[in-house]
Amino acid sequence: MRRVFTVASKKSGRTPYFLCIRCRADVKADSNKELNLDNESERMTTSSRIGIVTPEEAIHHLCVPEPPDPGACCASGCANCVWIEYATELMRYYRDRPLHEAMSEIDRVVPDIGVREFVKAEVRERTKC
Repeated sequence: MRRVFTVASKKSGRTPYFLCIRCRADVKADSNKELNLDNESERMTTSSRIGIVTPEEAIHHLCVPEPPDPGACCASGCANCVWIEYATELMRYYRDRPLHEAMSEIDRVVPDIGVREFVKAEVRERTKC
């Protein structure tokens, strides 16, 4: 079975991407063989590919990430903090926008001041790289 991922989007960078998956059970996944394009529908299916996108990229453009439950954080400054994961998802969502918009969202959502400043410092450190 061969899966073809296509992406369709509008010109605006803020519109979400849509992931379409088409499966063809009659074609082997061997990329070294030529496709038999005798059938018109097969020709249209293979020529309508726009690009290949990973599911991770498509998922991150759909909606604003949900903040974690405040009780899920231990507030000890651990490396795998739920707020750092949230900030990472937020940075992916706001990647076409200025950094201060993501920082203001972190200010609005993270309740503890110490954790908030820790998360903002981690975000600043990751954006330097």
